Amino acid sequence: MSTPQSEELSEQDVYISHLEYIAQRRSGRLDVTIPFSLARRLVECIPSGYRSLQLILSWVWLLSIPAFLLVAIFVKWWIGLLLLLFATPVLNRLARRAMVQSVMAYAEADQDFFGTLLKNDAFVDARRV
Repeated sequence: MSTPQSEELSEQDVYISHLEYIAQRRSGRLDVTIPFSLARRLVECIPSGYRSLQLILSWVWLLSIPAFLLVAIFVKWWIGLLLLLFATPVLNRLARRAMVQSVMAYAEADQDFFGTLLKNDAFVDARRV
């Protein structure tokens, strides 16, 4: 007789190979991601070619704050305020998503890195995030 807890454990212990992961992810049958907090730590471990978009978006986001303040001072205060309130959070979200996607792209490219993520249960269901 299986209990609900043992069924949950058996579902969590499912492992797939790197090639199956790539095939299922590209076909859209597998929708997994990693948490942002983990991606923030792992992005330092991946090659710079995978994180170039994330670096650019991070700089754009950080530099948008003083740029929008300058717009508020020298152009129109309400335009700068609107940009600061609405564009800055959007740029921040884009930078965060780019960070997660760069780690996920490297997981597709490097089998050892994928194995490390899988072994440490780093993947979560993207529909729950």
